[in-house]
Amino acid sequence: MSHPEVLEEIHRCCLDGGHRWPAEDFVARLDEISETTVFSELFEREIKGRQFPDYDRLYDLLGIRILGGHPIFVDGEAAQYRNAIMAPR
Repeated sequence: MSHPEVLEEIHRCCLDGGHRWPAEDFVARLDEISETTVFSELFEREIKGRQFPDYDRLYDLLGIRILGGHPIFVDGEAAQYRNAIMAPR
């Protein structure tokens, strides 16, 4: 079964609009439909295997500190870019 056919089948059988799928369950169902492990292998490699990027240096340059889960703006080498990004449009 081709990947588009697998996606058509999961839409037909399993996406009724009311069911929320944990990612691992959804990927397992895709493997089941396709009779392969291609989806779980991709999931493991591309999603679970990724490290969250380290933004500390970028935050320092932009003058961003996180305090209580909220960004606080301070001076930084590239604060003008942060200000341009955050400016009202």
